[in-house]
Amino acid sequence: MKLSWDAAGAAFQDRRLDVYINPTNPPSPVIQQVALTNKIRFLPLEDAVFETPAVKKLFKIPGRTRGNIAAKAYGKNQMNAGPTQSMGALVGVATRAGMSADTVYRMTKAFWEGAEEMRSTAPWLREIKLENALSAANIPLHPGAAKYYREIGMKVPEKLLAK
Repeated sequence: MKLSWDAAGAAFQDRRLDVYINPTNPPSPVIQQVALTNKIRFLPLEDAVFETPAVKKLFKIPGRTRGNIAAKAYGKNQMNAGPTQSMGALVGVATRAGMSADTVYRMTKAFWEGAEEMRSTAPWLREIKLENALSAANIPLHPGAAKYYREIGMKVPEKLLAK
């Protein structure tokens, strides 16, 4: 069955689907909703899966990582006793090149300085860490963002500097 993300989540929650695949980072609000009323079990990706041509091709896309879904990431209705190996994804934020450096600097600074407080109401943000901010970047940083990262002492790779 091919459904939109919202329709698929609702169909899984209503038990009209037996398996649900959603590329998201835990804890995903959609899966949290499902786990409120249903017991769920995550199916692990075995090590051999990561060696298949199809998955190797996926890992050529910037931002793909090996991930783990922690035991009880979704509460008492999650049936996995231990972590479940999965595919993860790093998330990025982009803007237009013409946006002022000062605005992007202030937005980048506000995001990182407010991240800890936001984590209490956005649990998925717990996996978004400053030390990984540039690890999968594959486009040049806006000069305002580069200024912030340098200001806090991060080494900005030359390949990420706008020309």
